[in-house]
Amino acid sequence: MAMNGSLAGWRVAITRPLAQSGDAVARIARVGGVALCYPLIDIVLRDGDAAFLQAIATPVDVWVFTSVNGVRAYVEGVKWLGSGVFSGQAAYCVGTATANAAKAVGFSVQVLPKVASAEHLPDVMGEAHRHRHRILLVRGNLADAALPRRLTQMGYEVNEAIGYETVTTDAADDLFLDACEQRVNAIAFYSGSAVKALLAGREQSLPLDCVLATVGPKTAEAAREYGYAPQVVAATASTVALVDALTAYAKRL
Repeated sequence: MAMNGSLAGWRVAITRPLAQSGDAVARIARVGGVALCYPLIDIVLRDGDAAFLQAIATPVDVWVFTSVNGVRAYVEGVKWLGSGVFSGQAAYCVGTATANAAKAVGFSVQVLPKVASAEHLPDVMGEAHRHRHRILLVRGNLADAALPRRLTQMGYEVNEAIGYETVTTDAADDLFLDACEQRVNAIAFYSGSAVKALLAGREQSLPLDCVLATVGPKTAEAAREYGYAPQVVAATASTVALVDALTAYAKRL
């Protein structure tokens, strides 16, 4: 399928929300492929939710964002409160995309974990400091409890704010059918939620030659739970890394 080390001839399914797919579509096109959008999930911000607004209004010392959506939700939430994002506030982030989003609204992003995964974030944060121990953790409704639990064990006072909800769409059946009928060559997953949306409850299996590409080990782990071993696992949680890894895989075919 690959020509001259590119993705020429490849049709790659992008499974993230449409509003976040533009970079992947453009990058895949630059290496000769065709990106097909199947938004398996959508993100609904809870910016006007009373519980969320109360959580982000509570004074804290450090902000923690595990995704770009968390940053978006926080920014919209402070708009509801009629306040602003204060320049220079310390934030810890998972992944470069999240860090860039936080920097863009004025946060001073601290060191990033080497592995773009929430479970590795405490490794770079260290034990809680006496004068900077209150954390606002902004995340989604499907995030597990491992991160806040570990931060609490380390001595932090964690204030969780559920800033957005991940909901499924009706695109899963279309993508599954197109993959089975070989109208797509590869499927790019950006989250375990998208993996579940496509694969949960299926009696039929995807074709063996359908390439599964994931961002990071957590998403790859989600695919394995449904019996699939992704051929491509990007080292970091970014579109650049995902497309680079997919292109490298294509070169080896």
